[in-house]
Amino acid sequence: MEPGSRPPSDDLTRSHYILSAGNRTDLPVIGDVDLHFTINGQKFVANVCILPAIDKLLLESGWLVENKCKWNFAEGTICAGNWLIYLHRKEANDVCCHILVTENCVVPPRHEANIPVLFEC
Repeated sequence: MEPGSRPPSDDLTRSHYILSAGNRTDLPVIGDVDLHFTINGQKFVANVCILPAIDKLLLESGWLVENKCKWNFAEGTICAGNWLIYLHRKEANDVCCHILVTENCVVPPRHEANIPVLFEC
């Protein structure tokens, strides 16, 4: 798949995520797709949300955990398995700095559940 292109609609599944920008503006989601990609010759797959407003790959923390990634902020690298990936900083103006992700959660009567929450001060 070329950067900026969209997967065929047959490959898309309905997303269970609700996304919003840091300023609480809703971000429409086209759907989810299993994306196969390569970093430094290492093949990976991730289930990603397709959004018309974002043309970059955003990996969730769950993917980083599943792939046993270690992020070294000081060195600007991510270690994924035996592969060391060098990160590149890009300066940009007027961009969204963070995205909030929420999921619908139903807790049946007389059950317990860990609910992800966001605390803001």
